[in-house]
Amino acid sequence: MASLPFTPLLLNLLASLIFLLLVSPSHSLKCTSQTFTNKKRYTNCTDLPYLSAYLHWTYDSTKSSLSIAFIAPPAKSNGWIAWAINPTGTGMAGAQSLVAFKQSNGSMTVNTYNISSYSSIVKSKIAFDVPEKSAEYSRGVMKIFATLRLPKHTASVNQVWQVGGAVDRGIPVKHAFEAANLNAKGTLDLVRYLDHNQFTGRIPDAFYKHTFLKEMYIEGNAFRPGVNPIGVHNVLEVSDTEFLF
Repeated sequence: MASLPFTPLLLNLLASLIFLLLVSPSHSLKCTSQTFTNKKRYTNCTDLPYLSAYLHWTYDSTKSSLSIAFIAPPAKSNGWIAWAINPTGTGMAGAQSLVAFKQSNGSMTVNTYNISSYSSIVKSKIAFDVPEKSAEYSRGVMKIFATLRLPKHTASVNQVWQVGGAVDRGIPVKHAFEAANLNAKGTLDLVRYLDHNQFTGRIPDAFYKHTFLKEMYIEGNAFRPGVNPIGVHNVLEVSDTEFLF
Protein backbone atom coordinates (compact mmCIF):
# COMPACT_ATOMS: atom_id res chain seq x y z
CA MET A 1 0.00 0.00 0.00
CA ALA A 2 1.34 3.43 -0.92
CA SER A 3 1.87 5.81 2.00
CA LEU A 4 0.25 9.23 2.11
CA PRO A 5 2.60 12.14 1.40
CA PHE A 6 3.29 14.42 4.39
CA THR A 7 2.71 17.87 2.98
CA PRO A 8 3.92 20.94 4.91
CA LEU A 9 0.31 21.77 5.83
CA LEU A 10 -0.28 18.28 7.25
CA LEU A 11 2.97 18.41 9.22
CA ASN A 12 1.98 21.77 10.72
CA LEU A 13 -1.42 20.40 11.73
CA LEU A 14 0.19 17.37 13.38
CA ALA A 15 2.66 19.58 15.25
CA SER A 16 -0.17 21.76 16.54
CA LEU A 17 -2.13 18.71 17.71
CA ILE A 18 0.88 17.30 19.56
CA PHE A 19 1.46 20.65 21.26
CA LEU A 20 -2.16 20.81 22.43
CA LEU A 21 -1.95 17.29 23.83
CA LEU A 22 1.28 17.96 25.71
CA VAL A 23 0.53 21.41 27.11
CA SER A 24 0.14 21.39 30.88
CA PRO A 25 -3.43 21.99 32.16
CA SER A 26 -1.97 24.25 34.87
CA HIS A 27 -0.32 26.39 32.20
CA SER A 28 -3.36 26.85 29.98
CA LEU A 29 -4.17 30.15 28.33
CA LYS A 30 -6.84 31.17 30.85
CA CYS A 31 -6.72 30.95 34.63
CA THR A 32 -10.39 29.96 34.76
CA SER A 33 -9.54 26.57 33.22
CA GLN A 34 -6.73 25.76 35.66
CA THR A 35 -7.04 23.17 38.43
CA PHE A 36 -4.63 21.98 41.10
CA THR A 37 -3.53 18.49 42.11
CA ASN A 38 -3.86 19.47 45.78
CA LYS A 39 -7.58 20.25 45.15
CA LYS A 40 -7.24 23.84 46.37
CA ARG A 41 -9.90 26.23 45.13
CA TYR A 42 -9.84 30.02 45.03
CA THR A 43 -12.56 32.65 44.70
CA ASN A 44 -10.75 34.77 42.10
CA CYS A 45 -8.10 34.45 39.44
CA THR A 46 -6.39 36.68 36.91
CA ASP A 47 -4.23 36.17 33.83
CA LEU A 48 -1.27 38.38 34.65
CA PRO A 49 -0.11 40.47 31.69
CA TYR A 50 3.58 39.52 31.72
CA LEU A 51 5.83 36.45 31.98
CA SER A 52 3.00 33.97 31.17
CA ALA A 53 1.95 34.09 34.81
CA TYR A 54 -1.35 33.57 36.63
CA LEU A 55 -2.63 34.40 40.09
CA HIS A 56 -5.46 32.69 41.97
CA TRP A 57 -6.55 34.16 45.30
CA THR A 58 -9.11 34.24 48.07
CA TYR A 59 -9.29 37.12 50.53
CA ASP A 60 -11.00 36.55 53.87
CA SER A 61 -11.61 40.10 55.10
CA THR A 62 -12.77 38.96 58.53
CA LYS A 63 -9.32 37.43 59.19
CA SER A 64 -7.30 39.70 56.88
CA SER A 65 -6.08 36.47 55.32
CA LEU A 66 -4.96 36.25 51.68
CA SER A 67 -4.54 32.78 50.17
CA ILE A 68 -2.79 32.68 46.80
CA ALA A 69 -1.61 30.32 44.10
CA PHE A 70 0.95 31.86 41.76
CA ILE A 71 1.77 30.00 38.54
CA ALA A 72 4.56 30.74 36.08
CA PRO A 73 7.25 28.99 34.04
CA PRO A 74 10.77 29.80 35.25
CA ALA A 75 13.10 31.37 32.70
CA LYS A 76 14.94 28.02 32.59
CA SER A 77 14.06 24.63 34.06
CA ASN A 78 16.45 25.10 37.00
CA GLY A 79 15.37 28.67 37.61
CA TRP A 80 12.92 30.26 40.03
CA ILE A 81 9.63 32.12 40.25
CA ALA A 82 8.55 34.78 42.72
CA TRP A 83 5.41 36.59 43.84
CA ALA A 84 5.55 39.49 46.25
CA ILE A 85 3.67 42.27 47.99
CA ASN A 86 5.41 45.62 48.23
CA PRO A 87 3.98 47.69 51.11
CA THR A 88 6.21 50.70 50.42
CA GLY A 89 6.45 50.98 46.62
CA THR A 90 5.53 49.51 43.27
CA GLY A 91 8.78 47.83 42.21
CA MET A 92 10.94 45.01 43.48
CA ALA A 93 12.92 47.05 46.02
CA GLY A 94 11.02 46.71 49.29
CA ALA A 95 9.03 43.70 48.07
CA GLN A 96 8.07 41.05 50.62
CA SER A 97 8.66 38.03 48.43
CA LEU A 98 7.85 34.36 48.14
CA VAL A 99 10.43 32.63 45.93
CA ALA A 100 10.18 29.02 44.75
CA PHE A 101 12.87 26.87 43.14
CA LYS A 102 14.24 23.33 42.95
CA GLN A 103 16.64 22.26 45.68
CA SER A 104 19.76 20.22 44.94
CA ASN A 105 17.82 17.02 45.63
CA GLY A 106 15.20 17.96 43.05
CA SER A 107 12.41 18.79 45.50
CA MET A 108 10.68 22.17 45.45
CA THR A 109 10.97 24.74 48.19
CA VAL A 110 9.51 28.21 48.74
CA ASN A 111 11.33 30.76 50.89
CA THR A 112 10.59 34.29 52.05
CA TYR A 113 12.81 37.24 51.16
CA ASN A 114 12.68 40.88 52.19
CA ILE A 115 14.13 42.51 49.06
CA SER A 116 15.77 45.52 50.66
CA SER A 117 17.65 46.43 47.47
CA TYR A 118 18.25 45.12 43.97
CA SER A 119 21.73 43.95 44.93
CA SER A 120 20.75 42.04 48.09
CA ILE A 121 18.69 38.82 48.02
CA VAL A 122 18.88 37.17 51.45
CA LYS A 123 16.47 34.62 52.87
CA SER A 124 14.66 36.29 55.76
CA LYS A 125 11.36 36.89 57.46
CA ILE A 126 9.00 39.29 55.75
CA ALA A 127 6.56 41.92 56.97
CA PHE A 128 3.61 39.51 56.85
CA ASP A 129 3.04 36.26 58.69
CA VAL A 130 3.03 33.31 56.29
CA PRO A 131 1.44 30.39 58.17
CA GLU A 132 1.29 28.19 55.06
CA LYS A 133 3.56 27.93 52.04
CA SER A 134 4.49 25.22 49.56
CA ALA A 135 5.60 24.83 45.96
CA GLU A 136 5.18 22.39 43.08
CA TYR A 137 6.81 21.79 39.70
CA SER A 138 5.45 19.91 36.71
CA ARG A 139 5.82 20.12 32.93
CA GLY A 140 7.95 23.22 32.98
CA VAL A 141 5.69 25.20 35.31
CA MET A 142 6.22 26.16 38.96
CA LYS A 143 3.47 26.95 41.44
CA ILE A 144 3.58 28.76 44.76
CA PHE A 145 0.82 28.18 47.31
CA ALA A 146 0.72 30.44 50.36
CA THR A 147 -1.45 32.14 52.95
CA LEU A 148 -0.48 35.60 54.20
CA ARG A 149 -1.83 37.58 57.15
CA LEU A 150 -2.28 41.18 56.03
CA PRO A 151 -2.85 44.29 58.16
CA LYS A 152 -6.46 44.69 59.25
CA HIS A 153 -8.80 46.22 56.66
CA THR A 154 -6.30 45.99 53.80
CA ALA A 155 -8.13 47.11 50.66
CA SER A 156 -5.47 46.60 47.98
CA VAL A 157 -1.82 45.62 47.65
CA ASN A 158 1.01 46.36 45.24
CA GLN A 159 1.96 43.02 43.73
CA VAL A 160 5.19 42.15 41.94
CA TRP A 161 5.99 38.89 40.20
CA GLN A 162 9.17 37.64 38.57
CA VAL A 163 10.98 34.66 37.02
CA GLY A 164 14.68 33.83 36.85
CA GLY A 165 16.86 31.31 35.08
CA ALA A 166 19.23 29.99 37.75
CA VAL A 167 19.80 29.29 41.44
CA ASP A 168 23.35 29.29 42.83
CA ARG A 169 23.89 27.37 46.10
CA GLY A 170 20.34 28.04 47.20
CA ILE A 171 20.33 31.72 46.19
CA PRO A 172 18.20 32.92 43.27
CA VAL A 173 20.37 34.48 40.55
CA LYS A 174 19.41 37.91 39.20
CA HIS A 175 16.60 37.85 36.65
CA ALA A 176 16.68 39.36 33.15
CA PHE A 177 15.87 43.03 32.69
CA GLU A 178 13.71 42.75 29.59
CA ALA A 179 10.53 44.79 29.23
CA ALA A 180 8.36 41.91 30.47
CA ASN A 181 10.45 41.58 33.65
CA LEU A 182 10.41 45.30 34.37
CA ASN A 183 6.65 45.58 33.83
CA ALA A 184 5.69 42.57 35.97
CA LYS A 185 3.90 44.55 38.67
CA GLY A 186 0.49 46.03 39.41
CA THR A 187 -2.26 46.60 41.96
CA LEU A 188 -4.30 43.72 43.33
CA ASP A 189 -7.68 45.07 44.43
CA LEU A 190 -8.84 42.82 47.24
CA VAL A 191 -12.15 44.54 48.00
CA ARG A 192 -13.26 44.83 44.40
CA TYR A 193 -13.96 41.10 44.49
CA LEU A 194 -15.52 40.55 47.90
CA ASP A 195 -17.70 37.65 48.88
CA HIS A 196 -20.83 39.39 50.20
CA ASN A 197 -21.26 36.64 52.82
CA GLN A 198 -18.22 38.03 54.67
CA PHE A 199 -20.03 41.19 55.76
CA THR A 200 -22.90 42.14 58.04
CA GLY A 201 -23.61 45.80 58.68
CA ARG A 202 -21.41 48.68 57.63
CA ILE A 203 -18.24 47.97 55.68
CA PRO A 204 -15.03 49.13 57.50
CA ASP A 205 -13.77 52.65 56.82
CA ALA A 206 -10.66 51.47 54.97
CA PHE A 207 -12.90 49.66 52.49
CA TYR A 208 -15.39 52.51 52.34
CA LYS A 209 -12.64 54.87 51.15
CA HIS A 210 -11.49 52.48 48.44
CA THR A 211 -11.84 53.65 44.83
CA PHE A 212 -14.31 50.96 43.87
CA LEU A 213 -16.62 50.95 46.86
CA LYS A 214 -19.24 53.05 48.57
CA GLU A 215 -20.92 52.43 51.90
CA MET A 216 -22.21 48.90 51.91
CA TYR A 217 -25.06 47.27 53.78
CA ILE A 218 -26.13 43.65 53.69
CA GLU A 219 -29.71 42.50 54.18
CA GLY A 220 -29.73 38.79 53.63
CA ASN A 221 -28.76 38.19 50.02
CA ALA A 222 -30.60 41.20 48.59
CA PHE A 223 -28.84 43.09 45.83
CA ARG A 224 -29.71 46.36 44.26
CA PRO A 225 -30.94 45.85 40.66
CA GLY A 226 -28.12 46.41 38.22
CA VAL A 227 -25.36 45.07 40.46
CA ASN A 228 -24.35 41.86 38.74
CA PRO A 229 -22.61 38.96 40.48
CA ILE A 230 -19.28 37.97 38.90
CA GLY A 231 -16.98 35.03 39.44
CA VAL A 232 -17.97 31.70 40.92
CA HIS A 233 -18.66 32.35 44.62
CA ASN A 234 -21.29 35.04 44.98
CA VAL A 235 -18.71 37.72 44.30
CA LEU A 236 -19.74 41.30 43.52
CA GLU A 237 -17.95 44.01 41.63
CA VAL A 238 -19.17 47.37 42.94
CA SER A 239 -18.32 50.68 41.31
CA ASP A 240 -18.73 54.24 42.57
CA THR A 241 -22.32 54.41 41.31
CA GLU A 242 -23.49 51.01 42.53
CA PHE A 243 -24.70 50.13 46.01
CA LEU A 244 -26.08 47.25 47.97
CA PHE A 245 -29.25 47.75 49.97
